[in-house]
Amino acid sequence: MSMPITKDELHERLVSEGTSPGTPKSRGLINGMVLDAEVCEQATCESCRYKGLELVTIWTTLRIYRAAVAVCSQCNEALEC
Repeated sequence: MSMPITKDELHERLVSEGTSPGTPKSRGLINGMVLDAEVCEQATCESCRYKGLELVTIWTTLRIYRAAVAVCSQCNEALEC
């Protein structure tokens, strides 16, 4: 199990690695974001047990999908999926 990290801490780490939040205008044949959003909706926060996490997508500077981040709206814990 990973150590809890807040949304802000994870955001800072990912930005320092050259990524940025957002959604690109074009997508491939399979939309991974839709799958990630469905997983987040069904996920439960490890810290407070709240069910239904928010999806935050992260992209590289070349607009390549880098990470899906599940964020708890109750305690602000974040988990890179």
